[in-house]
Order: sequence, then C-alpha cells, then structure tokens
Amino acid sequence: MQHNNSKHTRNVFFSTLLLFVMLMTGASSASAATERKPQLQLVSTKYTSSGTEVTLRLWMFNSKGNTAHYGGNVWLDIDDTPSFILNGLWKDISNVKSESDMLRNPQNVALGSSRSIVHNGIDVGTAQFGNLMRGMTYEGLKPYEPTWYCVDLKLAFNNKFPLYGHKIAVRGLWYDNCEKNKGYENISVAQTINGYVRPTDISVKPSGNNLEFSWKQEGYNTYASTDGKWIVYKREDGKRVKVGEVDANKHSLRIGKKKFSCKADYNVTFLPNAFSTTDTICGLTSKIAAAGHKEDGAVCQMCGHSFFRYKTSNNSKWNIDRYNFGANVVSHDIVNNECVIEFDAPITKIPNSVFMYSTLVGELRIPKSVTSIESGAFYRCSGLTGDLTLPNSIKTIGMQAFSYCTGFNGTLTLPNSLTTIGENAFDGCSKLTGNLTLPNSITSIGTAAFMDCSGFNGTLTLPNTITSIGRGVFFRCSGLTGNLTLPNSIKSIEYNAFSGCKGFNGTLTLPSSITTI
Repeated sequence: MQHNNSKHTRNVFFSTLLLFVMLMTGASSASAATERKPQLQLVSTKYTSSGTEVTLRLWMFNSKGNTAHYGGNVWLDIDDTPSFILNGLWKDISNVKSESDMLRNPQNVALGSSRSIVHNGIDVGTAQFGNLMRGMTYEGLKPYEPTWYCVDLKLAFNNKFPLYGHKIAVRGLWYDNCEKNKGYENISVAQTINGYVRPTDISVKPSGNNLEFSWKQEGYNTYASTDGKWIVYKREDGKRVKVGEVDANKHSLRIGKKKFSCKADYNVTFLPNAFSTTDTICGLTSKIAAAGHKEDGAVCQMCGHSFFRYKTSNNSKWNIDRYNFGANVVSHDIVNNECVIEFDAPITKIPNSVFMYSTLVGELRIPKSVTSIESGAFYRCSGLTGDLTLPNSIKTIGMQAFSYCTGFNGTLTLPNSLTTIGENAFDGCSKLTGNLTLPNSITSIGTAAFMDCSGFNGTLTLPNTITSIGRGVFFRCSGLTGNLTLPNSIKSIEYNAFSGCKGFNGTLTLPSSITTI
C-alpha cells in the first residue's frame, strides 16, 4: 500500500493491519498471496470461415488502485513464443496517459483499439481489450471483496492461424505491495484453446488394384474437436482436386490406381463441419510429397502406369502412333539418352510389327505385364544384343516375332507362363547361345520356330506337354549337343523338324507314343 502523509499514519497502520489479517485468514486451500496473483479465464472460442475468435478474461487484484500492478512489458505468448506486447492496448483502454501509472489505475472503458499480432513472423490477426471493469469480485477466490479489476482480451485470429490447439498466456512482472520483500515476480497465466484434430504419419501403399491412404489422428489435448471429416486432395500443376473423404472416425481411404498420380502431392485435411471445402483450413493438413514412380518389372506399383524403354542407333524416337499396346500412351520422350514410353496402365501386348525393321539397339526389356508378343513385333531388329529374357507373364509369341534378330548374342529364357510359340518366331536368331529349354507350359510350337538358330551350343529340353514337333522347328540348329530325348507325349515328328542338327553327339531316345515321323 502507498503511504499517505504523516497526518494519516495511524489510519494507514490500521488499514495495513486489517489487510494483513484478511490475507492471513483467507481461503484454507491456498495462501492469499497466491490468490492475489493475476488469473486468466477462457470466456469463449468461436471458429468461423474467416478465422478463430478467442475471448480471454484477465483478472488482477488491486484493492485501492495501487496495491498491486504489472511492471514493464506484459507479453501475450502463443505456444510459449512471445508474440505481442499488451502495454499499448492497455494504455488505449485505461485512459491513463502516464507511462509509469499505466498499469496501476485503469478506468472503466467498453472497448479499446485493436492492433496486429505477429506470431513467428506472420500476421495472424488482431488483439483488443474490452469491458474493462474495476471493483469486481472474483468468484471462488479470496479476497471476496470487490478488490479486483478485469478486462476482456479479444483475439481475432485470421485464417493464417492454425485451427489446431494452442496455449495462450499473459506474462509479465507482477508487483504486490503487500509483499514488500518479494518485489516483482515473473508471473505467467495461461489457458488452452482445444482446437481440432489433425492428421499425422500419413502413408500410401498399394493394395491390389487400389491404393490406400492411411494416417493417425493427433489432437492438442484429449478435448480436441472431431466434429468434421477427413478429405484427401491431389495437388498437381498448381491445381487442387478432391480425391475422396471419410468420416472423422475413419483413418484410411482407398482409391483406384488410375486415380493416383506419382507426380502429384497429396494432402490429408481435417475439415471441421463449420467450414466448407472452399475455406482456408490452416494447421489441420499434412502432405505426402510426390515421390515419383516405384517400378517393379517396368510397372509402377503406385499408379499402375507401365513403361517401355528402348534405345535407337540414332537416338531418336520410333513412331508408335498407330499401334495398340493395350493401354493409352501418356508420354513418349527421350530421357537420359533413352526413349521412354509411359502408358496409363500395364500394357498387355507388343503389337504387330510395331518395331519391324527398327533401329533399336542394346538390351530388350519387356514389361512384366505383357502377355503377348504379336507377329513381327521385333522382326529384323538386328541391333538388339545380349540376352533375350521374356518375363513370366508372356503366354504367346506370335509369328516372326523375333525373326532375324541376329544381334542377340546371349541366352534365351522362356517363361513358365508360355503356351504358344508361333511360326518362325525365332527364325534366324543365329547368335543365341547356351541351352534351349522349352518349359512344360508350352502346348504348341509353330513351323520353323527355331529355324537357323545355329548359335545354341548346349542341350535341348522339350516339354512333355506337346504332341507334335512341326515342320522345320529346329531346322539347322547345328550347335545343339548332347542327347536328344523326346518326351512320351510326342505322337508325330514332321518334315525337317531336326534337319541339319549335326551337333547332337549323344543318344537319341524316341518314345513309344510316336506314330508318325
């Protein structure tokens, strides 16, 4: 308490004594000194499309207008970050002009001026004092006398302020004249606005022909609102497109692979029911950045796109405009000296004559989604080299599909999925080497299928699923060696089937099932 002149010393003494007794006989649950510290109440929180409106009520003990007060700067802290100095607002509303007296003797005023709040370098709204009242009783907290003054702190946050929960505090040096030896004490009083939940730990994984987005729910506290729904957006080329939505109690969303783009970012947003999809929702979104294609066998496991890559001797693209691969062409570009055809789905075939007489060079890679290599697809592609390995998806190889591909100089690997080899399919592939193994899935081998494949220099293994070896199938395969054993399923061997196969140097075993040679 501030002393009056010496003429009133006795009155001051009794006033001080009375205040001391009142403090000592206050609430049993807490000391009076603690109770006289500033208090902060959360009056209301309102979320609108334009932002968040928060009203806090700051209570300050001051029995005679000079008993207790703040000193120095009083801060508004948001999430423990100093964001705004309240002194200017207080001066505007208190009608106190003296800086030294600004926090000691406020006057009753309805509404003060507003000023901008800059939080972490961003203008997030305005602050404003209102409803300043003196001589108030703080219910439930002693002293019960009207020795408090209170003021509403109105915070109008814009849509740049996250709708997630926050801790909001008023912090400053508080001086209580009744505790002379204590001096100024750094006091922070805080309240929490619960906000809404938000997504975290987002992932997207393939599931059959679909992709599944999944995420966890995170709230600032257990009271965070779930009054809303989850929405997944795709953001690509500056545009945002809604992919789908689920209720608040669900945390996953499935979409078809064709709807997914590996070039796009994806956002998962919690949309409160108080907002529309056109409103700005801040702080309730998490993003998965575009990660590009994740290929397995030239098929992206995320979006389902497939890729056919090839090189040409003149580093130019081969014209494929009129050909049907079983999927639509998305792009056909040259990337890192390699031609890349991207399709919107797994391709199912290499079409008739598409690369006939082409300038393709180097290794041939067939996507694992291909089930058919049609007639003449690579006819006379003499620049292709190395091994010829067909994926375990191929069922049919058409007539002359690889005829006169004289550059292949490695081994031939035929998949267990293969059922049909067309006429002259590998005719003239004279540099293929090693063993020639025909899988047991094959049921038909066309005329002259391996004619003039003179480079095979290992053994020949025939499947037990064929009943006939057609005309000229192995004609002039002069490098095949070892035994020649025909399976028990063979009933007929046609004209020139093994003519010119002068390399066999083992035994010939013919089954009893043969009726015609």
